[in-house]
Amino acid sequence: MGYLPEKGLVPNSERYVTGPAGLQRFSPAISPSTAGFHLGAEAQLATFKAAGGEMKLAIFSYPTPQIARERVVDFQRISGAMVKRAGPLVAVVLSPPSADDAERLLAQIRYEPEITMDERVSGARDNIGNLVINAFKLIAILLAFCLVAGLSFGGARAILRRVGPGGETESVITLHLRDP
Repeated sequence: MGYLPEKGLVPNSERYVTGPAGLQRFSPAISPSTAGFHLGAEAQLATFKAAGGEMKLAIFSYPTPQIARERVVDFQRISGAMVKRAGPLVAVVLSPPSADDAERLLAQIRYEPEITMDERVSGARDNIGNLVINAFKLIAILLAFCLVAGLSFGGARAILRRVGPGGETESVITLHLRDP
């Protein structure tokens, strides 16, 4: 219901139509072949109050503006109908009591296109230089960790050998392979 104007809208008169059965029920003056539901059309219908009386507005939304441009010709063939196209939208006022009121109502129909792109945008994580720099940072961190862990283990072992129980009695077993 995002395309229906707010000004003059009769409360609870909005209808959303997705097929010929709904169109026949709520707006029988428009034929299903004119609406083109086989092309993927959807419609919004509502009643509006104006100075000259009530008007019925139907806004048909099509998948592309080209389809809407083709459908405008068929809508203009409906007698007493006023038609406006905005992008993929076709707005129709059927048998308005006043042409000026219908023009004012049709002027309120606005289509604001939204453009989206499906392209992948590369960022800082996609740069190979950053990968190499981060790999070297990781190598430096791991080397520093290994150095600190080795010095800590060796230092703790040396301190325990001098201060701990047994003193220097616990020695490293060596094989004297070069001795004759």
